[in-house]
Amino acid sequence: LTTARRIAQAVNAFLREQRHIAVFKLPERLLLLDALPRNPVGKLLKRDLRERAARLATPAAPPHPA
Repeated sequence: LTTARRIAQAVNAFLREQRHIAVFKLPERLLLLDALPRNPVGKLLKRDLRERAARLATPAAPPHPA
């Protein structure tokens, strides 16, 4: 297993063990990043995070037959 997959499994296991978190509130998937996108001032670029998540959630279009 890759390090990222091990981290995701550990986070999921931890969250499942928490009795005060409802099952429907658990994340379906985790997106692990090396660093959060920030602007030159240091503010978090939430728009960039949403765009990355949307790209990963959208399946790639099948190639068009030629």
